[in-house]
Amino acid sequence: MLNYEQKIPFRNLKSTDQVIINTQNHEYQFEILNPATRSGILSGGRLGDSRHRAIFLFTSQGTEVRVSSNSIRTNAKAIFLLELNDDLAHLCTSPIKTLQLKRDTSLWQSLLTPLENLAKHTSSSNLEAIPAK
Repeated sequence: MLNYEQKIPFRNLKSTDQVIINTQNHEYQFEILNPATRSGILSGGRLGDSRHRAIFLFTSQGTEVRVSSNSIRTNAKAIFLLELNDDLAHLCTSPIKTLQLKRDTSLWQSLLTPLENLAKHTSSSNLEAIPAK
């Protein structure tokens, strides 16, 4: 049986991205606040609906020490450092089965809408010709 590995490198993530982490036992949502520091808001799984500031520390795979902190990957356990009230705690997931990246496109929509409106109200007849030098 092939063990296809999915991975999501933090260098490819943006603020407001959401990584859905499906493990053997739970589903977690990790909303990215700062990809450079691997920080965000973690919810789901054993945390239920409560949302906690968290830092992704690393994934650990198998009994040998194969650790990666630059990406979240399947076939490994994810380890997070959580803020719980005024304390810190670690959360270790069961092995990750699948990963899904949800990218917030509302920012692009807010940028494109004014451009689309400008394009609708601009025709070639009201554009000023710029003389060539």
